[in-house]
Amino acid sequence: MTALKVVFLVFLVGFTTAHLISSWKDDEKRRKFSKPFIVPCIVAYYFLSAETVCWPLVAGLIASWLGDILLIPKGHKWFALGGVAFFATHVFFVMTYYPYIDFACVNWYVTIPVACLYLAADIFLTVHFRKSTPAVLRPPMSMYIMANGTMNVFALMMYMTLRNQPALIVYIGAVLFFISDFSCFSVRYSDLRDYIPKKHFTVMLTYTVAVFMITQGLLLL
Repeated sequence: MTALKVVFLVFLVGFTTAHLISSWKDDEKRRKFSKPFIVPCIVAYYFLSAETVCWPLVAGLIASWLGDILLIPKGHKWFALGGVAFFATHVFFVMTYYPYIDFACVNWYVTIPVACLYLAADIFLTVHFRKSTPAVLRPPMSMYIMANGTMNVFALMMYMTLRNQPALIVYIGAVLFFISDFSCFSVRYSDLRDYIPKKHFTVMLTYTVAVFMITQGLLLL
């Protein structure tokens, strides 16, 4: 590992730790300061580590960073714009996984029920958040959860094809991304927030680990 990669890993750990501590303490000012630096550290680490750059992955990471920035201000408009950026993230991640998938290796008896679970989660969120979510946001929110679920299914199919540890790391990262989004929607638009300990901490811990695991898993392939 080159010294520069170590430097950016140290930066990543530092900014992530600072952000998680401020999230735990619900210190909004410090959360806003540290949040924009997390994903750029992952991007820099990726460029310094990759033998061949996967540009759809880079595009997904940049879209994810843009989503982070857009979610900092409060308001439905900013939340919707952040959702658009993260929707693009999932599209780019699907494009990243697709070349690794051999559909002849996919176990459809597992994949279809798992896909149905993501669909059920989408329906649950749509119904449960109906009263507390502005009508204009309901269809985009449903489409977004479907995009995240689709990204997860493609990550699962990649793992079924490759059946190795790096692909498993990617899939676990994808699942954590889904958990983070579920928590994020719950914090913003549902009384389920009362059941999520340290709300912003939970969202950002699962999200940061998810993005790093997806990136690291793909680096190891």
